[in-house]
Amino acid sequence: MTDSLLQQPIDPILPANETERLAALHRYQILDTPAEAAFDRITTLAARLFKIPTVLISLVDESRAWFKSSIGFDAPEVSRHDTICNFAVLTDEPLIVPDTRLDDRFSCNPFVQCEPGMRFYAGAPLIDRDGFNLGTLCLLDTVPHDPLTAEQQSTLVDLAAMVVDELELRLAAQQIARVDAALVEITQGVARVTGGDFFDALVRHFAKVLGTDYVYIGLVEGHEPKMMRTIATCDRGKIVDNLEYRLQDTPCWEAIEQRKICCYPRNVQAQFPNAPLLKPLSVESYVAIPFYGFDGNVLGLLGVMDGKPLEHVHLAESLLTIFATRIATELERQQHELMLVEQTRLLEAVSTGQPLDECLSALCRSISKLSPSTRACVLLTDNRRLTFWRSISPDFPPSLSQELTDAPMGELEMGTCGMAVYCDRPVICTDIATDDGRSQTWRDSCIAHGIRAYYCLPIVGIDNLPLGSLMLCFNEARLPTDWEYKLGEFGTKIASIALDRNRSIEHLRESEERLNLALTAADMATCDADLSTGQIVWSAQHIQLLGYDSATVGEHSIEIWWNRVYPDDRAVVKQAWETAQRDRSIYCCEHRFVRPDSGRVVWVSATGRFLDNQAGEGMRFVGVMFDISQRKQSEAASQLDRERLAFVLNTTGVGLWLNSLPFGALNWDERTRELFFLPPDAEPTIEWFWSCVHPDDREPTRLGMEVALRDRTLYEIDHRAVNPDTGEIRWIRSAGKATYASDGAPISFDGINYDITERQVAAASLAQSNARFESAMLAVRGMVFEWNLQTQKMYRSEGLFDLLGIRAEDAPPTNEWWTERVHSDDLERIQSEFLAAPAGIERFESEYRVRHAAGHWIYVSDRSYFQYDSHGQLLKVIGFNTDITDRKRAEENLRQSQALAQRQLSEIEAIYQTAPIGLAILDRELRFIRINQQLAEINGIAAEDHIGRTVREIVPALADENEPLLQSVLTTGKPLLNIELSGETKAQPGVCRTWIENCYPLQAETGQIVGINVVVQEITDRKRAEAELARVNGILNATIDGTADVIFVKDLQGKYIVANATAAEWLDATVADILGRDDTSLFPPEIARHIMSVDRQIMETGESLVYEEEVPKQGSLRSLLSAKYPWRDPHGQIVGVIGISRDITDRKRAETALLESEERSRTLADNISQLAWMTDENGWIFW
Repeated sequence: MTDSLLQQPIDPILPANETERLAALHRYQILDTPAEAAFDRITTLAARLFKIPTVLISLVDESRAWFKSSIGFDAPEVSRHDTICNFAVLTDEPLIVPDTRLDDRFSCNPFVQCEPGMRFYAGAPLIDRDGFNLGTLCLLDTVPHDPLTAEQQSTLVDLAAMVVDELELRLAAQQIARVDAALVEITQGVARVTGGDFFDALVRHFAKVLGTDYVYIGLVEGHEPKMMRTIATCDRGKIVDNLEYRLQDTPCWEAIEQRKICCYPRNVQAQFPNAPLLKPLSVESYVAIPFYGFDGNVLGLLGVMDGKPLEHVHLAESLLTIFATRIATELERQQHELMLVEQTRLLEAVSTGQPLDECLSALCRSISKLSPSTRACVLLTDNRRLTFWRSISPDFPPSLSQELTDAPMGELEMGTCGMAVYCDRPVICTDIATDDGRSQTWRDSCIAHGIRAYYCLPIVGIDNLPLGSLMLCFNEARLPTDWEYKLGEFGTKIASIALDRNRSIEHLRESEERLNLALTAADMATCDADLSTGQIVWSAQHIQLLGYDSATVGEHSIEIWWNRVYPDDRAVVKQAWETAQRDRSIYCCEHRFVRPDSGRVVWVSATGRFLDNQAGEGMRFVGVMFDISQRKQSEAASQLDRERLAFVLNTTGVGLWLNSLPFGALNWDERTRELFFLPPDAEPTIEWFWSCVHPDDREPTRLGMEVALRDRTLYEIDHRAVNPDTGEIRWIRSAGKATYASDGAPISFDGINYDITERQVAAASLAQSNARFESAMLAVRGMVFEWNLQTQKMYRSEGLFDLLGIRAEDAPPTNEWWTERVHSDDLERIQSEFLAAPAGIERFESEYRVRHAAGHWIYVSDRSYFQYDSHGQLLKVIGFNTDITDRKRAEENLRQSQALAQRQLSEIEAIYQTAPIGLAILDRELRFIRINQQLAEINGIAAEDHIGRTVREIVPALADENEPLLQSVLTTGKPLLNIELSGETKAQPGVCRTWIENCYPLQAETGQIVGINVVVQEITDRKRAEAELARVNGILNATIDGTADVIFVKDLQGKYIVANATAAEWLDATVADILGRDDTSLFPPEIARHIMSVDRQIMETGESLVYEEEVPKQGSLRSLLSAKYPWRDPHGQIVGVIGISRDITDRKRAETALLESEERSRTLADNISQLAWMTDENGWIFW
């Protein structure tokens, strides 16, 4: 084949698309690469199938035919002018030349003219996916051949297609490697950057990796996309100022409208001649992808532009697809982080007692800050919810507030805000101009203030009653976005907390006023002692209580008061006083006092506390005092009764049991342990109890417990206990009662046990104790009564009319008449208290409700005194009743107000301590004065160990980097946002972690900066996870989209939810056309039924299946090797089928042809015993 030419061969014309064809060839980057086994296998297979000595894979570039693989030919390339392949690239059909010397096109070819010469040529074109002819798979021989049969031509074409498949696989692998390297470079470049700097770093590294002139990130302006505003723009490697431009007539609008990637690798100006920026920037190529918010709406674009045709289209599209999601995630993260910062700031303002109007105005401004296209207004209702008596609208002119204030809701037809309050649900108006459900006055007012649509939510207090409405206003007719829905929820929660706290403060002030009235009504004395001067200011009740002359009030001092304390009690009083002053605890002491006027000794109870000055010194003492002389007398009598009762219990052998529910370990005293034969070293259990109860008594005992627990009645039963060792039986009486939680569930079951043989003695002792328990003290005012138990007659004074509005002569003189008027709930309590009191008491005090003649209930204080005869028989009960309704109301209101205020403070503290981010307050010396649990865990040091220590003492590894930042906040008064810090803490020694830190100056009322609010969020795991997820997703997506195999996923209904481009090509459709459809709409009925049958088998059995099947492709059946697997969710449930199919038609045909060829060879060998051949001088073969 190397002889010289005798005459010049015919030169073919070049293909019409030669420039594009050469570009397609060079795209594969295969020329001048080493041999590869995949291509060599194809040429070897072709040589074996066609039994031909020479096979070439020939790729034709500008000047040569270069051979990627060759059999029977040693040269790596030949001149394009001298190769028949130069003619083959002119057609998409196989070029078959049986005898080259008989073809005028090739007879003068040097490889044809030489000896033995190339006499036979058959070449199939290598046509890529875009239809470009890259070269040929050609068969060569030194002897002429008969023309190839149609089947042989088909086999040759299939082998050529296999060559192209290998080229595509090789290109896909290169693209994957290129994408992977680019991902690593970009990810590393932005790994340590957050906030706005993240976007600048991203576009800068994008431009570097892709080698393009321009990369930008733009956000859509407005609810209806009309304008684009860039937030990061890279121009030839430099970050430049951002810009705004209209979307109309631009490729950006196409990407947004179609909601998918938009790519113009070249000539983009010709496609969009009216685009405002393409021509001034000399843009030749353009590719961009939209990114979306959590509500599915387009947020903006990530785009790439270049002044030359885009070379690496696949790389650009892959990177854009990956990082578009990352951009959306970062935008949402910054958005939610800002909301959290605003929430913390607003709650801090509420908790520190800022005025309500300032807190609500700050809330409105925060909403506008979080959503610049939104203005907020808070409307507060009156107590009857008829008008909005006040509005807070800092972003609107005063005229709007004037129109809303005190306007009846009815005149505005509830103005949407009123409807939200009345209906207790959000109300939306999408276009105020066309909303006929509102009054014209309201509509005109909204339009005049630039309100075209709004979203109103009720502000509900802790008592579930509406306090007002939050209105989010929009300057265009539209629905709220998902973000604005969240802002509404955020705003109503903050407003509710602020309003509830304001109400609590108001209620507390009112309660304090009522308390002062109640103290006066209850004869409680108050005192205020100035420790620096020793002077005491006493209330009139105090002076009267202690027996001083009111005319000498100015002469009283601490020393005078101390001298009147009973000598034996001074040590106790002094110790209590000094302890309370030292520990700042409540001073509480009961002691005796010698009245100066009469010398009489009285018992007093004093309670108070020390108040500090600004230096922290206790300079004042404020307290209350009341006379407890009568109570002390009663206590002395009661103590005697308790001692007698204890003696009786000990002598009667009563045992106690205290059991928590549900039954587990039991609490028995020694007597109960003895009664149930429990060994001294054993612990009582419910199992031991039931084992000791006689078998015949177990069911009655169980039923008695069940009824008592269910009906809240007294448990009382007699049962036998059996000694498990000796069989001894004793009768025991058990009595008890359950205690219940607020939700009604029983929480404990307590009672007594005693031996029934001593019942009479115990009953007598109990009767004596109950008789003593019925004594009481005589009333000083109100209704006086006397009950003669001998005659059962009741005397009542005229005070009955003042008490109940009933004249004494009109009331029956019986005790039953009074008890019938007592509230049933109180009557049961009083009776229980009376029964629980020690026997033989002389006084009994109680408070309960009695029905007034007018029908309402009043609270009365009942003080009774019991008289007995010489034998201990009760003769009379003498006492008085007074109306204490006002005092009871004052006490209840005070309790509710204090509970509400405490609950609000607890909720605010709980929010601070349970926030998912670290929070702390530092003073000017950078010492911790407050910290939440999250930041303490980040630092690895208990929260209480932070207080008073500096940042350098807590986190020394971060101090050098962090202290200058914190000092700058103290110096400039400006916050520092999104500062990324990395280092180690004691929580994880040796582990480098990453945080985002935001620092805000803390100002006093004077404006002086007194500290720093610090917000810290750890992002170590997130940054690692994001990087790994982006890398893996990029590789996976590139692999799926680049493979020649069909890949798909179906759900349980057989509908396609994932399909790659190869699957779409097979079905002659787009991926979008396939998704959501099932096989019945994509395949002929018979094939569809077969496919669905296999899918059902896999989903029912949960087993994978690999099989061969025939599926139509563009009018012909193709053989597929398919593998299908059950798709499971994280819980292991089968939710669909995953399938991968590979086209093996060419392989099957090649195998069939090989088998046929081998069969013919065996037949020829069997039929011909001897074969002789020779060649003549011209190279012809003779058999």
